[in-house]
Amino acid sequence: MKLLLCMATKFEVMKLSRFDAVVKHSIDFVLALVLLGLTGWIILIAAALAAVQTRTNGFFVQARVGRNGRLFRAIKICTMWRVIDETTITTTVTASNDKRITPLGRILRKYKIDELPQLFNVLLGQMSFVGPRPDVPGFADQLQGEDRCILSLRPGITGPATLYFRNEEDLLALQADPEKYNREVIYPKKIELNKKYLREYSLWRDFGYMLKTVIDVDKIRGMPDGFIKGLLNRIWRMVLESFRLVVRIIVSVWAMVIFLCLSPLLFLIAILIRLNLGSPVLFCQPRPGLHGKPFNIFKFRTMTDARDAQGNLLPDEFRLTPLGKFLRVSSLDELPELINIIKGEMSFVGPRPLLMEYLPLYTQEQVRRHEVRPGVTGWAQVNGRNAISWENKLKLDIWYVDNRSFWLDIKIVLMTIAHVIKCKNINQTGHATTTKFPGNVDMYKRLSASKLLIIGAGGHGRVVADAALSSRQWEEIIFLDDAWPELSNSGPWKVQGKVENLEYWRSICDDAIVAIGNGITRLNLLQKLKDANFNLAIVVHPSARVSTLAKMGPGSVAFANSVVNVGADIGLGVIVNTGAIVEHDCILSSGVHICPGVCMSGGVYVEKLAWIGIGSVIRQFLSIGASSIVGAGAVVVSDVPDNVTVVGVPAHAMRETSGKNCGVSPDASLLVTNK
Repeated sequence: MKLLLCMATKFEVMKLSRFDAVVKHSIDFVLALVLLGLTGWIILIAAALAAVQTRTNGFFVQARVGRNGRLFRAIKICTMWRVIDETTITTTVTASNDKRITPLGRILRKYKIDELPQLFNVLLGQMSFVGPRPDVPGFADQLQGEDRCILSLRPGITGPATLYFRNEEDLLALQADPEKYNREVIYPKKIELNKKYLREYSLWRDFGYMLKTVIDVDKIRGMPDGFIKGLLNRIWRMVLESFRLVVRIIVSVWAMVIFLCLSPLLFLIAILIRLNLGSPVLFCQPRPGLHGKPFNIFKFRTMTDARDAQGNLLPDEFRLTPLGKFLRVSSLDELPELINIIKGEMSFVGPRPLLMEYLPLYTQEQVRRHEVRPGVTGWAQVNGRNAISWENKLKLDIWYVDNRSFWLDIKIVLMTIAHVIKCKNINQTGHATTTKFPGNVDMYKRLSASKLLIIGAGGHGRVVADAALSSRQWEEIIFLDDAWPELSNSGPWKVQGKVENLEYWRSICDDAIVAIGNGITRLNLLQKLKDANFNLAIVVHPSARVSTLAKMGPGSVAFANSVVNVGADIGLGVIVNTGAIVEHDCILSSGVHICPGVCMSGGVYVEKLAWIGIGSVIRQFLSIGASSIVGAGAVVVSDVPDNVTVVGVPAHAMRETSGKNCGVSPDASLLVTNK
């Protein structure tokens, strides 16, 4: 009985949330309706041709196992000769060499046109665009134990298992016993893939599976892989932007509905402000929005314009009226920001829009709060609001940027309502409102004793130390190197020990980085630092140009005069050396080393532990394989495979590296024990 209860509990966990299920079904319905309108003529023509060749009505209808084990009738275009005696059929699988497939059927099956009528099944709610393929009775309905969680999903036209076995019919054609191979090899693998899909479900993954179904990269000829990856990346971004636009429209519509419902209250507050404070009723001020773009925020006015004898505004506590205090305590002064939401300048939840004058005062990490639209409320507001320090407030904003989700937004809205009712943390202690953001100058004074631990006291380590001190984020460098005590100094800095007892050094400094050129060693040591609870530092020289719309991974460095442009994604422990240029939308995976003077065009994808030599040039939209080496001065005009060294102009393969020069093979773990 306990075993059955445990299995039931596990089964309950392995299913989509109610919200995800509703959103998925809604998108399926709308998309199926649109696609049927676009492809209806293709279905009719294909069915008519199939009817002539197979002497049927052109459609093939068969019972399949659907959600929760219920049977439904799946619709496809007929692609096989009509079988008079169905008792002669002894197999449930179809190989590509099946003699029952018609010549037209082979074409329809190759381009998946025979699957188009299943859009009707999606429209009726029997299927989804993404999910496990609908099986005939005898497979899905026979699942046992945890495997039955798959039945909580609607069958899909495509999915991870479908894409994995994209050439299933050809694979079956090679088997002596296709039926046995399907039951013992293919079907168990499909179950594993579908369970993983359920565990890791997200709407974005569904869009990705649909995109991969439409565009089969393996079948595109005459194009380099880098170009294809760049193309797919842009298409994916277009899909994301389209979805975000839909979300923005929905948010604006909700804001408009709320604004109309609250219009009597807004009108009453406006009258009270007009009688008590005069005109204007609204407070309007430029604030930085998404990506720092300025917009005018609207709030109800809560202060007078009282000034001293020199014409300067008096402090907040002298200008804040009793009505203004009530509006601020109750947060009613924020209601006009619904106008900003309707205009698309703000959202309900996000980092609060601060003053324009704060923009140049942020650190590179703090400015990331502008990667999302500002909100009426936010994670910092429900975790202390004005009662916490600026440093903690900005850290909470960055945490929200990295962890935002629909459910987190709902949680923040509910917590905001509770805080408003309790009137918590409205003002900073000892102030009528809050103090101004002091900026980095004051922060550096508070961090006068800040230390950076650097592992690796060679020449590279000295360059990292110089960049770290020049950035003014740290004022003291602590070097560790296993060559100590033979290596006692690194330039002007003293080496203070070997890479051991990291818990002790953690008590002395919070931040650490690895300054070792070898990629695998660098990643191993970064993992050790992470395990010891160090903050993996990001070091950027002041003369480096790192876009606020680029991402720098933990443990990465950007040296003097280097450029990391818009949309670039720099992974864990990446070195962008002196004067190197990493153009827009490049992706640099973990442990990559970019040497001085490298010029990397837009959309380049560099896989883990690759080494790009001094002064080399890489054409746009190419891919550089894992653990590969690009020689000094090489001009790369085509994709570089894994574990290969390329040299020359144009670059050509010289030898395989076998992962020895700069890391491990791409199939191995990135973070392994350093021998």
